[in-house]
Amino acid sequence: MILVTTTIKKWGNSSAIRIPRFILEQANLKEESDVEIMVKDGGIAIRAIRKREDIRELFDDRLQKKPNGQKTLKNLGFVR
Repeated sequence: MILVTTTIKKWGNSSAIRIPRFILEQANLKEESDVEIMVKDGGIAIRAIRKREDIRELFDDRLQKKPNGQKTLKNLGFVR
């Protein structure tokens, strides 16, 4: 576990904290990552929302490179 102390600051009509880069890296997060924020045990917990990969993202690159005119997700109508 990594423990970092920071300060809550005003940001417009909201409040914000800065999260050090090394903490984001440890959590496999980056700027613009979607997260859930919850109140838990008298504190605040932040958890990454892991996007479920679309079947096109999982298979399209591999299938579109098939030689000899084999079917791809694109020519099967799954990808526009």
